Amino acid sequence: MVRVSSTNMRFKNLNCDWYHGSLVLILSIMITLTYAVSSSAQEAEVVLDLPPTTSQNQVQEDPLSTEETQESSESEGDEGSGPQSKPIEEQAPPIGAEGEPDGAEQEATPTEPSIVETPKQQSGVEFFQPELGDTKRKDRSRIMITGQAPPQSQILLADDQILFFTANNQMGDLPLAEVLVGSRRVTAGDNGLFELILDLPREKIQINLKVKTPDGVIATYQLNLEVGQKDVLIKGPKALKQSPLYTKKYGMWFGTGFNFLQYKQASGDISADLQFQTFKGPSFFGKGWWKVNDRLDASFTAKMSPGEVTSSSDIQISEGNYNWLIFALEGTYYPKKWRQRFLEDYPVKWGVRFGIQHHIVPFISRTGASVTEAEIATNTLSMFTIGVQSNLQLTPKWIFEWFLRYQSPLASGSTFDIRPDFAFDGSLGLIHVMRGSWRIGGFWYGQWHDYSFTHRDRYLVNQSSPDPMIDGRQSLFFSNVEIRLGYEFN
Repeated sequence: MVRVSSTNMRFKNLNCDWYHGSLVLILSIMITLTYAVSSSAQEAEVVLDLPPTTSQNQVQEDPLSTEETQESSESEGDEGSGPQSKPIEEQAPPIGAEGEPDGAEQEATPTEPSIVETPKQQSGVEFFQPELGDTKRKDRSRIMITGQAPPQSQILLADDQILFFTANNQMGDLPLAEVLVGSRRVTAGDNGLFELILDLPREKIQINLKVKTPDGVIATYQLNLEVGQKDVLIKGPKALKQSPLYTKKYGMWFGTGFNFLQYKQASGDISADLQFQTFKGPSFFGKGWWKVNDRLDASFTAKMSPGEVTSSSDIQISEGNYNWLIFALEGTYYPKKWRQRFLEDYPVKWGVRFGIQHHIVPFISRTGASVTEAEIATNTLSMFTIGVQSNLQLTPKWIFEWFLRYQSPLASGSTFDIRPDFAFDGSLGLIHVMRGSWRIGGFWYGQWHDYSFTHRDRYLVNQSSPDPMIDGRQSLFFSNVEIRLGYEFN
């Protein structure tokens, strides 16, 4: 028989009670902790609860909906704190359409002048070629960024800093207040036009703009500019037009220079050699110009080119001085589809140039006193002209233009009648856009004519010839070089 002592039994019972009590206590603690953690998690969910993912046309925080009207304390003489350079690797990624980084691996790098839209959608915003203004701030250029959006759209400079890149690819930034002139946020007018003005350092600049249209579409544009002292470069997906805010509607040009004329007149009835060359000045030029709309402009020009013919062994010239006068009323039509880029870098627009010209041209006519005595007579000649014109924007401050036209005679005066065989004129010009409304340019203008003519010869009239009409051929090459000064205004 085995006996179990009561002391041992009580000890075992005590151990069993302590064990069960410990389990109950541990379970109670675990339940309490579980409940606490669960409650904490629920509270965390409330605090961290995020709105649903926004669509392409929405943003979580819309800076354009605030009444932000940060203004620049523009003081022309204040240099500001100046740009602070830092290594390029420190810059944050570019800002996307939703105002958040596009990706952790993206870094801002100096890019070629361009316009980048995010997201790529038809937001109806068009940017124009930035304009240069005047500023007294040292080492800065005043840049007017203009564009056209749906009316009443809001346009905002999205960042508090303006990024720039130096020639050795060092990145720096300036507080927006240091460069801003006027308002940070603007509203497009009834015509959709808007303008932002900045005094920027002469470096490669990166600017982010947010545009919110009245129907809620929001897009971010990154403008990569290259700012210089006399120009600013930027490229768009197509050739950038000049802003309507700065497009001039009227213009007046005046010029002076020298001209060269090589002239030849031949007739089987006159044995003398009727040809000459002349180089003389000054010539004078005047032009009035009117921009009817973005596709059509009209102009009236007047030109006077002097010349002189001297006697030769074959013929004696009694009156050798003359003035070749040209008056023209013309229009140029620029089809919208004819706006392109030359070599992918230079905006160019092509147009059809047409109109009426009226000439008072020189002609060698015998005086009637003798076979070899002649003078320089003049004859009127009206022509219809049609051709092509091209304007090539080399930089915002330099424009190259040229045209080539066919000239078709409509009517001639009493000195001779002509039958056209070949007649063209053309021009080359390089224009520099100065500050304000002034322009200056160097121009070459040339004409090449080849006509058959019929002329009533006065010597044969004096000789009582039964048929004083003579036939001949006239050919000439006219060349003129001028400096012209223009003033264009609205």
